[in-house]
Amino acid sequence: MIWAFALTTLTSAGLVFLVQPMVAKLVLPMMGGGPSVWNASMAFFQACLLAGYGYAHLLQKITSLRRQTLIHLLVLAAAGLTLPLQITQQLGTPSSDHPALWLLGVLAITVGAPFAALSATAPLIQSWYGRVRPDETAGEPYALYAASNIGSLLALLAYPLIVEPFTRLQSQTLGWSLGYGFFILLIGGLGFAVSRQALPSMTSIHAQAVVGGSGPGWRDRLMWVLLAAAPSSLMLG
Repeated sequence: MIWAFALTTLTSAGLVFLVQPMVAKLVLPMMGGGPSVWNASMAFFQACLLAGYGYAHLLQKITSLRRQTLIHLLVLAAAGLTLPLQITQQLGTPSSDHPALWLLGVLAITVGAPFAALSATAPLIQSWYGRVRPDETAGEPYALYAASNIGSLLALLAYPLIVEPFTRLQSQTLGWSLGYGFFILLIGGLGFAVSRQALPSMTSIHAQAVVGGSGPGWRDRLMWVLLAAAPSSLMLG
């Protein structure tokens, strides 16, 4: 089943990295391409990514994989109600006093929900992978990391070289919406297939493995957060 896991991960990563330049092109005529616009957009997408990871973490509290799949499909379907992508008119025209706030609001309404739902894929898929691989490779889902990186890179290269020059923006948003629907079918099929052969939750397995040992302290956790924040801050800078 590794190919099913890899294909789902690759599709999700491709959609995540395709939609960012696509939404930027939608906003560009109204906001321009100044540094503040790009920084606000990058901060927004990073916040959505964090929200997606948090949602995936909470979803793992549910031990039943079938129930996880049903909930995630409902979340994906609800997020898909905002499609196809288009600049919302609910916030009016860009504010000259607070353009960043207007941009963040437009991004949240336009693409926030689908982007956050898609961002949950990597940690969610890795958790499912661990539930069906009881051997020593269960904690080493490097093939899934490779699939995610390949999907991201292909999307980043495809947009300026293929998608943007040869398709209209309306066709791009429609194609992305169809890709989103295809992804829902992929992850739904994978989730139900995995639920038939899944082990108990990884939380209980991990708890049994560390009996007698101590978990990471708050100092370690704080250091992990700071190390993760450093490259994000440098990238925005």
